[in-house]
Amino acid sequence: MSYNSGDIVGYKNKLEEFRAYIFDLKGKVLIAHHGDCDGMVGGGLLAAFINQNLPAVTQVTYASSAEFRKQDFDYFSQFTEDCDFGIFVEGQGMTQDYAVLNEKFINIDHHPHPEDTPIKRMLNPRNFAIQPNPAISYVMYELFSEHLPPEASWIAALGSIVDYCPLPAEKIIAAHTKELEEADALRDTFLACQYVLPLTCQLAEFIATMPTPQALLAAEPYASRRVIYQNKIKEAISGAAISQDTVVAKTTVGEYRISSPLANRLQDIYNDRCVIVVEESDEGARFSVRNRRGNINIGDLLKVAAIELGEGDGSGHERAGSARVPTNLADAYIEKIEIMLKERWENASG
Repeated sequence: MSYNSGDIVGYKNKLEEFRAYIFDLKGKVLIAHHGDCDGMVGGGLLAAFINQNLPAVTQVTYASSAEFRKQDFDYFSQFTEDCDFGIFVEGQGMTQDYAVLNEKFINIDHHPHPEDTPIKRMLNPRNFAIQPNPAISYVMYELFSEHLPPEASWIAALGSIVDYCPLPAEKIIAAHTKELEEADALRDTFLACQYVLPLTCQLAEFIATMPTPQALLAAEPYASRRVIYQNKIKEAISGAAISQDTVVAKTTVGEYRISSPLANRLQDIYNDRCVIVVEESDEGARFSVRNRRGNINIGDLLKVAAIELGEGDGSGHERAGSARVPTNLADAYIEKIEIMLKERWENASG
């Protein structure tokens, strides 16, 4: 373990407890993973372990979502009734609708969860104040590395890099400089499919085969999508509105969901500003917000901003968050975020 602080012994014991849960699986298993790179990689590593080590498991099924809201529960329900056991991978932000799955589901995550989180059996390094916080791909690697082929190591390293959690994975990242020579293209392979069904599930299933970097880069339809995605990101970056304190970009829902990776990329470029990306759809405006400036919990700020606005919801953690508000209130929410940020920055410096 490569951690600086926290209840490391308690976390190690929790890893062993969850390893025992999963070793005992049989029948039909559902992997319900988040639709980002870390969720796809984490789900794929989990499936690789199950496929190679658990002969009593007769079927592995994948389900994926960008969020775990009330309206997403209907999608997951079509899979949950036919499974004997389920594992949420990065199942953050769940509503209480998911509590009915508590008896036969566990959750593996690294995001903050409320005390009344619907799935009570949870493996989460945050519950042990583990620092630095590992990506889900690295959590899966810690769970199963002794039972996975060597290829799993570079895949977990890549997931840790893409999810901005490289520090716990420093050793395996350093050991795979050759495999990660084209890390940007490998990253964009995942981001080109992010949140797009059924591609997220198909890519997680492909990761479960433990592909080489070359095989992942060449696989279709992911390779062709990567080229289109990269062009869209370049266009969106050039169209962003830059001010002294914020960077604001607007996108629309389509075949390519670029809002979250666009927010990350803009934050890399403008790391002294708060990045606000708004993705508009018929359902409303979805915000992806990033902020590395000052000691501000951006998830908490987005939650409070939505409450003060009187519409929508916000969540997240120290450096990243998301929110949903009605489209006609998107500009008002941006203004609310900017005002609150300025107040907190001034209070922190004063």
